[in-house]
Amino acid sequence: MKPFNLEEAKAGKPVCTKSGRKARIVCFDARNNQPIVALIEDADNRFEIAYNYDLHGKWDEYEETARDLMMAEDEEPKCPFKPFDKVLARNSDTSLWYIDFFERYAPEYNRDHFVGFKYAYAQCIPYNEETEHLIGTTDAAPEKYIIW
Repeated sequence: MKPFNLEEAKAGKPVCTKSGRKARIVCFDARNNQPIVALIEDADNRFEIAYNYDLHGKWDEYEETARDLMMAEDEEPKCPFKPFDKVLARNSDTSLWYIDFFERYAPEYNRDHFVGFKYAYAQCIPYNEETEHLIGTTDAAPEKYIIW
């Protein structure tokens, strides 16, 4: 992530919060002291919440917060899976892990980018000896496999 840049954001460059959540700027000219209105994805990527920011991308004028805007990396995450790879997948941190076969990566989908034979999922990790114990649990994925 790079510091927030108003001109780049106005040009359509991707923006996120300091905590890494996707941000979608709706306007730069709201009539108040925080004229930027951005829709921020919730923790489970199910819906967006509107927040106002100043022209420097600050949510709180007195201190830095995890909600402050940053410039996101331009590059889409690379998907390590190939069709027919065995994967564990789920839709949120509170969902159970299911086994599926990977079909394709669909960045055009709103949040469920990992398409399996059964469903599309928000979270996907390889199925292997290190992850097989996660089937049917809500346990966290090993950090090295998190790409979403």
